[in-house]
Amino acid sequence: MPMTYQEQPESERRFDPETIRKVTALAARLQREHQDTLTTDEMEAIGLEVGLQPAFIQKAISHLEAQHQAERESELQSEQEQNLQLSSEQPARSGEFIAALGALALPLAWGPLAYMWHSSPGFMTLFTLLTPAPLSALMGFLTGRKKLSTLAAALLILSISPTFPYLYYQHLFPGQIDGGMMMGAIFLYNLFGIPAATYFGSLGAGLRTAYFPLRARDGEQPVVSTEEMQSLLNSLKQQAAPVAIRHAFLSVEVCRPFELRSSGPTVTVDHVFGQYQRWADEVAQGCGGMLQNIGGDARLFLFPSENSALRAARRMQEGVHGFNVSLNRLPLPFRLRCGVSAVESYLNTAAGANGSNSPAIDRAIFLQQRAEPDDIVLSGETAAAGLAELGNLTPLPEALYGQNAFSWRAAQQGANAFGSPPMTA
Repeated sequence: MPMTYQEQPESERRFDPETIRKVTALAARLQREHQDTLTTDEMEAIGLEVGLQPAFIQKAISHLEAQHQAERESELQSEQEQNLQLSSEQPARSGEFIAALGALALPLAWGPLAYMWHSSPGFMTLFTLLTPAPLSALMGFLTGRKKLSTLAAALLILSISPTFPYLYYQHLFPGQIDGGMMMGAIFLYNLFGIPAATYFGSLGAGLRTAYFPLRARDGEQPVVSTEEMQSLLNSLKQQAAPVAIRHAFLSVEVCRPFELRSSGPTVTVDHVFGQYQRWADEVAQGCGGMLQNIGGDARLFLFPSENSALRAARRMQEGVHGFNVSLNRLPLPFRLRCGVSAVESYLNTAAGANGSNSPAIDRAIFLQQRAEPDDIVLSGETAAAGLAELGNLTPLPEALYGQNAFSWRAAQQGANAFGSPPMTA
């Protein structure tokens, strides 16, 4: 599966191992210092002791001062925003408290007021049957919270329920209504009144939330709109840092493919080349490789490291003789040439796997084209891994693709064909 690559920017290049060693030594040296602070001159002097130039120390100090300045500005801005938020939230909190207090106090006043008119059937009908629904919705709207609206609605029904028996038994004289009749009427009123009132109270709270939402309390999850959530996701994507990875490429090509294809019948040639392609793919996959591109009789593989790419190249060169013995039905043998290069880059996962773009690919193909039959030519950045996987290497006399290159075949032959001593592990 192809992947997309992006070259590492110059400002984000990694330090070489020697610089890292010096920086580590400087950190250890500073850790042993008993002073709380150090001047720039003292820092430069300590840096020189471990081999770091004053320019490096000055750049590090400037970067550290810039970080501290940014942190101070961020803390100051955060404090100002917090003070502004507290000052703006205080009136809103007070208004919410007064509205909730008024909604809970209304039933305490409405009940006695209704009882004052228990001798008038018209007022009793108004207080006990007509007003509870709109009042419950109003209290729910004032509180803006379903739990408070439910409580206020239940208190309203309980407060006016002692008035309802006089309406229910209005055809009787007050002296004819005993305690049992009073309690039965009150129970009946509460049984149907409380569920109805709490429904209207919740409806009012829902209207308040939809059109005039309250601020989220501490510990509560605020209501986030779809647009806000999308903006948050986009912000997280922009903050996601690319991951530095190192990959290697192996380019393999059959030597003199035209002569091979002309040495037998078309059916036999197609069958043998198909066998070769499957064999090469299996060898690469066995070393962790993945086929990236096919061009003519050349195949390009992607590997997670230089070692795995070089291991696959060596297995192909050492195993092609076995392929010729067991699977090749043509009169001419298969001979291969390989090129290996590596690159440290950023894997752009957001772009998706829709193509390969890396100078390391072109470099691997170029090295393969310059290789002799049965040879593996590798670039300079893979030389250390080449010594571990291939053994001896012989440097080529001229740079290839702007870098030093090394030959495995020349070192295997034990001949100094290029005028340079072979490299040994």
